[in-house]
Amino acid sequence: MTTRDAIPLVDFCDADSCTFSEFWTNSQVQRQPPRTSFEVSKACTSLCMWVHAMYKYYFVNKSVAPKKATLATAKEELAITEKALAEAKARMKEVMDGLAVLEKKLQDTMNHKAKLEANMKLCEDRMGRAVRLVSGLADEKERWKSTVASLGLTISNVIGDVLISAGAVAYLTPFTDKYRRGLLKEWLVIVGEVGVPHTVKCTPVSTLGEPVTIRKWQLEGLPRDFLSTENAVLVFNSTRWPLFIDPQRQANRYWNNRREKGVRGHMRLEHTGTYHSSPGTCRKDSSMSKPTTADRAQWARAYHSSFSLDMAWYSRRGMNHTPQFSRVLDSAAMCCRVTILLGRVNWASGLAIAKLTDRDLLRSLESAVRFGKQCLIENVGTELDPALDSVLQRQVFRQAGTNVIKIGDSIVPYNEDFRLFITTKLPNPSLHTRGVDQGHGGQLCSRSQDQLLALVVMEERPDLEEARGALIVSSAQMRHELKEIEDRILYRLSVSEGSPVDDIDLINTLEASKVKSEEIKLALNTPTT
Repeated sequence: MTTRDAIPLVDFCDADSCTFSEFWTNSQVQRQPPRTSFEVSKACTSLCMWVHAMYKYYFVNKSVAPKKATLATAKEELAITEKALAEAKARMKEVMDGLAVLEKKLQDTMNHKAKLEANMKLCEDRMGRAVRLVSGLADEKERWKSTVASLGLTISNVIGDVLISAGAVAYLTPFTDKYRRGLLKEWLVIVGEVGVPHTVKCTPVSTLGEPVTIRKWQLEGLPRDFLSTENAVLVFNSTRWPLFIDPQRQANRYWNNRREKGVRGHMRLEHTGTYHSSPGTCRKDSSMSKPTTADRAQWARAYHSSFSLDMAWYSRRGMNHTPQFSRVLDSAAMCCRVTILLGRVNWASGLAIAKLTDRDLLRSLESAVRFGKQCLIENVGTELDPALDSVLQRQVFRQAGTNVIKIGDSIVPYNEDFRLFITTKLPNPSLHTRGVDQGHGGQLCSRSQDQLLALVVMEERPDLEEARGALIVSSAQMRHELKEIEDRILYRLSVSEGSPVDDIDLINTLEASKVKSEEIKLALNTPTT
């Protein structure tokens, strides 16, 4: 198709589809360069330039077309590959997610394994400690079993036993040994007839006596016969002040012997009674809860105040020097260890001895009442000083929140540790004072034949008497230590938190206590040559 100017109609929009013949049918145009057309027509010059450009484009496109085809093919292949890649990535994501789940499971499994291993090690350690604990308690097992059985029997018979003991404390002390045995036998028959459970052959000593305490009394000079032991048990368990009928002054010798041996008594170092002291140590009661800062401050104030009062009391005793002391005070632990140098006068026993004729009788009694000491009034007659009635009858009353008692014209703080003992040389005194319990002081210090036998042995075989004394001392000391060990074991078991096998201190204490217990038992069972 041509126009009227003989120019072919060509769609020049798609330059890539044009052929060589479509551009160059007129050889004359082909031979005309653009500069020759400029001389004829400027419009033809532009067209000529376009034709020549298309001509060049044709040949360039001719060489590029295969590459375009290759590019298109490559793009198609790329699309396919990218699709496959996307699918592979999706599959890989699934695999990675599954791998993450497996890794988490692996970590959980490893943690569980570590926990099991730790538990296994803990169980092994606990098993080892349990073996040590069981081994340590093995020797105590049989004794505790027998103790439990004995306690069960004691609990079932406690009503009758306490009834018999209460009657003995209230009524038996004025009577002789033979009359006491008859009364006890008669009481046991009556108790059995009315069906009150009681221990066969129950005695006040078996019910109220503590073996370690009885041995302590014997070391202090109390004879070892049953009658002396029974009298001591009745005296120290009575709520009334004992009056010893002591024509031979045997009771006086016993109390003086206690004082000479320096028997230590408990002394309160504070006013409130919240804390108590054993000899040389002030510590908190074990029944109280964990101390607070206020508790420690209160304890420190009470300790310093009471310590000053104690030192003043020592100074009033007519000592020839000022008491010297050293102390280590620990307010955090509420514990203080005090060492007091008292010189030649031994006040550790806390026993004051006075007579009715002494001018400072009331002053000595006031000091004993204030500081919880033991006071012995010896050799009384048929009448007592009326000023003593308030003490004999325990006329204690409250004043300013404190228990006090009136002695003479003075109001004195009353210490619950105070004890009063009275002796008389009259064989049959006619004292009828409330609060006084009469007893035969001669019986307290044993019979004459027992004392004569002891004197003969001391004269004829002093070596045996010395060996006997040493054996009694060592036996009592070791039995006391054994009881302390047993109490310490039970205390550690009672306060141990959690499982006992996790308490290393308990096990170590138990093993150390077991070793000490074995040493003591071996020493007790070894015959003395």
